[in-house]
Amino acid sequence: MQVVIDGVEYVPFVHKEDGDWLDLRFYDHISLNREVTVREFFNEILQKLWDETDGFSGKRPFGNSCWDYPVMDALGKAGAYPATVTESEYEDEPDDVRYDVKVASAFVKGLISRMCLGA
Repeated sequence: MQVVIDGVEYVPFVHKEDGDWLDLRFYDHISLNREVTVREFFNEILQKLWDETDGFSGKRPFGNSCWDYPVMDALGKAGAYPATVTESEYEDEPDDVRYDVKVASAFVKGLISRMCLGA
């Protein structure tokens, strides 16, 4: 289902079964510097939160800001929600992926709920 009100999409367009998005592999070039699945990335951030408790930094949980963008970029690039991708000229630089951050964030929150609650 796609819901658009005043040009704002409230339910992301999805090709795959929701659970499949959790198994999407991507290279996290900002925080982990390795290839992970979305599910593995969520596990890493939750483990970090649990270990650091009050000292957890939402802005820089892995030492860098913008830690959330590789996940949203990978999902957008894979077609989880509308995105425009401009491929990088350089092999060691990520592609430029543009999307509505509110839509991407809502989609990611839905994946977190699905992973944790089976919802």
